[in-house]
This record gives sequence, structure tokens and C-alpha cells, in this order.
Amino acid sequence: MILNNRSSRSPPRHQPSPPATPRPTRRRRKPRSPSFSDDENRPPSPKTSKTEPPQKLCLDTSPLEWSVTDVVRFIRTTDCAPLARIFLDQEIDGQALLLLNLPTVQECMDLKLGPAIKLCHHIERVKLAFYQQFAT
Repeated sequence: MILNNRSSRSPPRHQPSPPATPRPTRRRRKPRSPSFSDDENRPPSPKTSKTEPPQKLCLDTSPLEWSVTDVVRFIRTTDCAPLARIFLDQEIDGQALLLLNLPTVQECMDLKLGPAIKLCHHIERVKLAFYQQFAT
């Protein structure tokens, strides 16, 4: 004999879904008028850029033969002229100049990043001119 007891049965599994909550509508941003700070952060347009491509460096003698005085003379012709004294104090000749790189310039010459990058740019110009004019 099979007993049919409805109270022991589990309730039906179908449950009503929770009421759908309306999705918040996204508000569109209002177009902003350019402010002064926006102009500061915008890169310069090619038309307003005043930078000229660097001129090719032409060396009279190989930097391998440069004395400390020759290196100081070269540095004084650049926008890094105030740093020329460091080259004199550290006795950096042409061979040492060709071995300099950014980390060395920053650490050994105790320069901030900006001046160190500018100085390394000029050193890289010397290296490039050396390879093009004397290493072939």
C-alpha cells in the first residue's frame, strides 16, 4: 500500500522571479568647453612646433683622440654648457665620453633626469658622428 501524503512533499520548484529593476539610464556627458588646463595637457600641433631637426654633427677629429679640454670645449658649445665644469673635475676625455650612458651620467655626475637626458642627447650625437665619420 502506498501512502500519499501531500504534506511531506516539497513545494513546487517554480518560484516567481523577482520584479525586474529598471536599469539606470546613462546620462551623457555635456560637451566641455576647453579650459586652460586642457590646453596645457594637449601636445603641440605640428604647425606650432618650433623645434628644428638637430643638425648633423661634423667632427674635426676622432673623439678617441680628444683630451679633457677638447671634451669641455665641445660641451660648452651645447645647451649643457653649465655642466662643462663637471667634465673638467671628473677628467672625462674623449674615450670616457664615448662610454657614458644615461644611468652613469645620472649617478656619477649627480644630475637630475632632465639635464641628464639633455646631456646624453649630445653625447649620443657625438657617438653617432664618430661611427659615421671615423669607424668605417
